[in-house]
Amino acid sequence: MALNKTLYHAQAQLKKALCNTDWTHVATVYLALYADSAFATEISGGSYARTPISFAAPTGSEDFALNDAACTFPAPTADWNSGNPIGYARVMDASSGGNALYQGALSTAVTIQNGGTPLDLPIGSVRIEETVA
Repeated sequence: MALNKTLYHAQAQLKKALCNTDWTHVATVYLALYADSAFATEISGGSYARTPISFAAPTGSEDFALNDAACTFPAPTADWNSGNPIGYARVMDASSGGNALYQGALSTAVTIQNGGTPLDLPIGSVRIEETVA
């Protein structure tokens, strides 16, 4: 899945780079799952929780970062999203609440049901992209 920068994050970086406005980086970022492309409804219930995710620093001429460890969500104890497909994700700066840094569609929508296999995103499957000139 490829995720793109949110308006919040773009503005924070511009303010830091050009307006001498401090922006505090967080030590841990979390992957959150959403039901729709408007990111109006984060998944909840059934042991769902945002899951920490880490990324390898880009090197050379790379304009992207890939997750450098598997990102595994908790085992579901009830259907997530009422058993309907989950198709979107955001990288958040807090385990609850907070701000979205990157967002986008999952490569393939998933259905997470009670007692099913936890969602596991292997190393290299989450890609954060930056546009460079």
